[in-house]
Amino acid sequence: MKQYKYNELAYAEQIYKNGFQTNSLMVELRLLALYYKDILGLKPKQRKIELYKFCKKYIPDFNEAKYYSLLNSVLRTVTKKNQKLITIEKVNVYQDELNYILGLDLPYNFKKVMFAFLIQIKLNRIANKIRYGKENNNISFRGGNAKYNNIKNMANIPITIKINDDIIYFLAKEKLVTIMYNGLIKLDYINNCKEVGNIVIEVKNYEDIGWYLDWLTNQPKMVLCEECNRPFRKKTNKQTYCSDECFNNHRKKYKAKKERERRKRLGVDK
Repeated sequence: MKQYKYNELAYAEQIYKNGFQTNSLMVELRLLALYYKDILGLKPKQRKIELYKFCKKYIPDFNEAKYYSLLNSVLRTVTKKNQKLITIEKVNVYQDELNYILGLDLPYNFKKVMFAFLIQIKLNRIANKIRYGKENNNISFRGGNAKYNNIKNMANIPITIKINDDIIYFLAKEKLVTIMYNGLIKLDYINNCKEVGNIVIEVKNYEDIGWYLDWLTNQPKMVLCEECNRPFRKKTNKQTYCSDECFNNHRKKYKAKKERERRKRLGVDK
């Protein structure tokens, strides 16, 4: 689910409290089993019991024999030391990184794709450190059409642009990336992006990474949400919140603040 990208703890809590959120049973059962292990501290035997209970509750006509292989695979997987709930609250972008990408003589949409790749590599490195406890300086990206299209969507570029034919091929000619084999590319330009200078922005929305670059370069109608501080493209001049959820959260906080002030005036609260 998009809102839980790199926030597996919140995703697992949602599953634990409310049942399956999607049809991806393998993914969600793994997160639930990790929640049992890492958050609730359940031992393997108890994890198995609870996982079966959960499936009986939320899978219509659940049959133990039918789901044995799936559940056994999940339970076996989460025993590995590198299996942990990955939560990444933010990714810092430094002034030198921004200056390098924006300083290239390239079309703006190409820079947005490079920016999205940069954030993805940073996410990979942080996730690797959480799992294995060590840094990983890998600058390669591997994927089929789905993964490349995901980068394209993260970059928020027009659907008419072909990421491989129009962008990756051109970046390779400019020696900014190296095309390897089977969807593998080496993002050579990232070696020139140094975490030097001030932090210019904290990326927290990993689905719309390109909007951060749009906001940093003052693109039309790009603003920061007054509630979550994430960039979005406003639809009307008066829009100040990126979603109904942020608007409602702001209203709740405002009402709570006013209620505290009222109670204080009445001497109800000490």
